[in-house]
Amino acid sequence: MPAPTTTAPQADNETIEYTADPQTLNITYIDDVTDKPISNLSTTVTGVTGQTGTINVQVPAGYVLTNPNDETITYTLVAGTNQVDVHVTHHVTHTMTTTTRTISYVIDGLTTAVQVPTVQTVTWNVSTDDVTGATVATAQGGYTAVKTPEIAGYTASVTEVAADNPKPTTDALTDSNVTVTYTPIPVVTPITPGDSQTTTEQPDGTVGNPTNPTTGEVEKGAAEKTANEVEKTSNYVKANDEISTDSDKTNVKITGNREVSGTQSDKTAELPQTDENSAQKWSIIGLGLLGLMNILGLSRIKKHE
Repeated sequence: MPAPTTTAPQADNETIEYTADPQTLNITYIDDVTDKPISNLSTTVTGVTGQTGTINVQVPAGYVLTNPNDETITYTLVAGTNQVDVHVTHHVTHTMTTTTRTISYVIDGLTTAVQVPTVQTVTWNVSTDDVTGATVATAQGGYTAVKTPEIAGYTASVTEVAADNPKPTTDALTDSNVTVTYTPIPVVTPITPGDSQTTTEQPDGTVGNPTNPTTGEVEKGAAEKTANEVEKTSNYVKANDEISTDSDKTNVKITGNREVSGTQSDKTAELPQTDENSAQKWSIIGLGLLGLMNILGLSRIKKHE
């Protein structure tokens, strides 16, 4: 309470001043791919309560703003917690590259090409994550089917190389190769007079095992078949004759009365003719009748005596 005074009273004014408290604004970058804060990238802005301002966002390397409008941040510091989250995502670099599929045509067992190779190309879009370095390649098309060219005298391993439509991949891109092989078709050489067997000649000029021109099966040798035919000729080969063939089945020998050698056509020419057999039969019959007549004559003479 003021003390008594003889002075006229006057107004007494007093001003109270407030000082703003210090404040901090925390800026955190959120990786929207992982949905986690990016460590060691948080920044702070210091000020006092009520302070306002604008910040230009510094995007970390390899990232882009999820919302392009977040390039600048306007803020007002308040008492308590001041927090701003900046959402970013991984920047992806797109490049284009190509791969090829080469179809080669060779003879089975050889490496020399017999046809001009077919080369096909596919274009890929390669997406690279600039943060992780991971890549995904997506084909912009595919390899179309290719019919195999025909080569006379040969059979191809496939009549057509199938189409191939590659799927997206994270593996390294590589070119591919397909080899079509051709196998020679056996060529049958028919028998000619005097030949004892049929041979197979390959398209490359080599001669294979003897084959039957009708069935294509390997023959056992014409001489062996001739031996069987001789066995059936009972009028020519006697019961005590012996038939044998050489190990290579090119000669047939009959021991005992006659010998036949050479090819089938030669031995057939040596077989007895029909007239010869008939003459032999009539000679035997004549001798038999003559002997019978002599016996009858002697019998009559004895009766007269």
